Amino acid sequence: MGWRLPGGLGGRIRSRAVQRGLLGGSRLWFAVFVAGFVRKRLLKSLSASEMPVVLSERLHPGEGMVISHHPPP
Repeated sequence: MGWRLPGGLGGRIRSRAVQRGLLGGSRLWFAVFVAGFVRKRLLKSLSASEMPVVLSERLHPGEGMVISHHPPP
């Protein structure tokens, strides 16, 4: 989902943000922690893979399915 930092750099930044910002009181590292947390939650909420399966049907040869969208009334 999105891009990742090379060589585990993201994990080190996250760890340092927790240690120095959340636990250590550094405002800069706390801002880094909050930005990372918000980014992760935002990407997770916008992810199409999180949508529930509403219908699952097996199609046999010669059968078809029409998918359409009608706005709510």
